[in-house]
Amino acid sequence: MWLLSTDRAELHYFSAPESVPDGYAILSHVWDKEEMSFQDIQALRKQCASRGLKRAARFFKFGLGSTATPRDLASDKIRQSCIVAERHGYKWIWNDTCCINKESSSELSEAINSMYRYYSLAEVCYAYLGDVSQDVGGLYSQVWHGSGFMESRWHTRGWTLQELIAPTFLVFLSKEWQVLGTKANLANTLQQITKIPATVLRKEIDLGSVSVAQRMSWAAERQTTRLEDEAYCLMGIFSINMPTLYGEGRRAFYRLQEEIMKQSIDISLFAWGSCAKLPAFCSSGMARRGSSSGHDHQNPELYLFASSPSSFKDSTTVVFWPPRSSRPSPIHAADPPSSRTYHSFYLDGLPTFSITSYGVHARVPILEFRGLTIAIICCHVSARNKTPMALLLTRCPGASDPTRPLYHTGGPLGERMALMDMTIASRNAVPEWRDIYITHRPPPEAAASLDPRILINSSNYTPYRISRRSLDAFLAQGWELHSVTSPPQVPWTGSPPATFTFRRTGARYFISIYLGRCMHHATDGAEAVADDDSDDSEGEREQVGLFDGYAGYGTVAAHGQLLPEHPSWLAEPNYWKEESHPWRGRSWARADLHVGELPSGTRQPEPDCDEDHISEWPDWTKTFEMSTGWINHYITLSFAECPINPKSTLVMDIDYWEAAKLGLEVAGRRTGMDK
Repeated sequence: MWLLSTDRAELHYFSAPESVPDGYAILSHVWDKEEMSFQDIQALRKQCASRGLKRAARFFKFGLGSTATPRDLASDKIRQSCIVAERHGYKWIWNDTCCINKESSSELSEAINSMYRYYSLAEVCYAYLGDVSQDVGGLYSQVWHGSGFMESRWHTRGWTLQELIAPTFLVFLSKEWQVLGTKANLANTLQQITKIPATVLRKEIDLGSVSVAQRMSWAAERQTTRLEDEAYCLMGIFSINMPTLYGEGRRAFYRLQEEIMKQSIDISLFAWGSCAKLPAFCSSGMARRGSSSGHDHQNPELYLFASSPSSFKDSTTVVFWPPRSSRPSPIHAADPPSSRTYHSFYLDGLPTFSITSYGVHARVPILEFRGLTIAIICCHVSARNKTPMALLLTRCPGASDPTRPLYHTGGPLGERMALMDMTIASRNAVPEWRDIYITHRPPPEAAASLDPRILINSSNYTPYRISRRSLDAFLAQGWELHSVTSPPQVPWTGSPPATFTFRRTGARYFISIYLGRCMHHATDGAEAVADDDSDDSEGEREQVGLFDGYAGYGTVAAHGQLLPEHPSWLAEPNYWKEESHPWRGRSWARADLHVGELPSGTRQPEPDCDEDHISEWPDWTKTFEMSTGWINHYITLSFAECPINPKSTLVMDIDYWEAAKLGLEVAGRRTGMDK
């Protein structure tokens, strides 16, 4: 590992953290837009050794002579962290911005795999909160009166999770580099902010004793700039080492779960997603009303592995409860005494899971109950609530091998987990050990087809396209494309309208974006062209000539006729005249939020002409505010002319963020951070 000398900020190499004389300090912080790299620090060292020192010193306005050091010329964050560590008696400090040679993929991978160890072996960790000021009234006014500590962005970043947990001695520093307090002293407050138990923060219990699901939940609402870092920043928390492959996207998180499954018996890895109470779910008839028409293989809740840490948002209390020879099964243990006489079964072993090319080969106790297939996974809702949890399973209708039963996770209405009411045990429902296969991640072909589902993005015969950049940014904030209704194909005229519905990963609420062309004010001229039966072929040819040979629509047939693949609205009067743009006045858009189940039925959305016409929006931009519980959701739709086809197509940008109703922003539009 590379370390900075605190007196000069020069880089020195050590073979291992244990080989550093007198130990080292380590810095935890949120990256700024401009941070000094490994190469920058090495360049400063050469600069200070060169003959042009005086000129360089004047350039940096230090007014220094020949005694200047790299620390004098380094960024304020590097310089101040070295000064604080030196003042506290430490000769060395590690900073992830400049102590990793990121130009070497092997060094970067080694550092990422070793980072938890680096933080756990440090003598002290300085958590620098660059957005928290030193409060004259003291630390407790900082914490309880909203002057910055609880709202710090440091609590929201993915990488700072392990940097909070790993060190034994962590000191919080304000933006003035003054001590605010320690992790141990603030453990109860930190528990409120991060949901990490104070006993874990104070090192009173071992991290490995906390269930996998609970540990995953701590990262559920944290953000990383790189999608892969959602997985890489958690490797140390689960004692996992694996190669880092930037560019693999979501596959990194699937790989992390595979490694956890290989190395841990903790089945709570699968305890995430929506939950149904049994048998109330069955007695209501809801299970039988579910659709069995097929599976949407792009729905991430169909798979054993979660698509991102956000799926574990509601798993903060889940407890893994392994069977032992002296311990009854979860179902039997939670039975009231009166019902235990009905069944006296025990789990005589632990369910096992292993990866195959066909899916995860699972040996699990299976319960068939009122048309549902339920897998017992040895988990409780919490340490206090002993209600057992189970996985709902649905047979995959498209399995390629009928001799090997293949299942998806999830019930007929999408509920993924089940809470086992103990009256089930009194109804002669006994689990049976079976060997089955469970799909664990989307197949490559499904993953590759996520974007093409938005068909309007692949054609010029459409009044709208969706910006790929803004769509990717929206999905990266924990949303997934759930469904698209109309248009079934392209070309598309904008009528009937299209509905794009996005689902929040691990939650039961949806955002629908509607796009269409309002037909309430269709021009008489357009109808005249569409219904023109006259043989004034000369006038028809003149009208068609406005778009004859236009690159976006190919070649027009002889005699001015539209080819079959051309949309009929191309023939509307003045459609291509730049000074009129009649489509602007009829293009409309809207965004709605749905909590729970999506509205049923096939009724097409209708525009509100006073609110939804894009041409009436300032700068063709509008922000829609929606609410779920204590969170406000904001989605801004903005439109601009398509540079490829400016006369007929608008490009939509999606800008999304969330904020607590008290004003605390929890997920911003622009991250702009590397960490």
